[in-house]
Amino acid sequence: MLKRFIYILVLLFVVHIGYANSEQIQTKKPKKTTTQIKKDDKKPSSTKKVPSSKSQTKTSAKKHKSKHKKSSSQKHRLKKFMRKNNVKRKRGLKHR
Repeated sequence: MLKRFIYILVLLFVVHIGYANSEQIQTKKPKKTTTQIKKDDKKPSSTKKVPSSKSQTKTSAKKHKSKHKKSSSQKHRLKKFMRKNNVKRKRGLKHR
């Protein structure tokens, strides 16, 4: 009789733990990947500044042209990162 009682208690305990684990797994939120985070950070198009035709002077045109150029410090940081992590150059690392 005592063995059966202990057996039932152990069985209930095991079932309870299994149920608690399944609850925990269901309530976990999926982690965001880096691409999802980058997409969330982008501003909506309505808040972007639209330059007027008056402000399009030589300097602003120059700034726009040099926008895509990397500074030497950025290049140095990228090379340092690639050496440190033993990474070959790939498309995704261009902007690091």
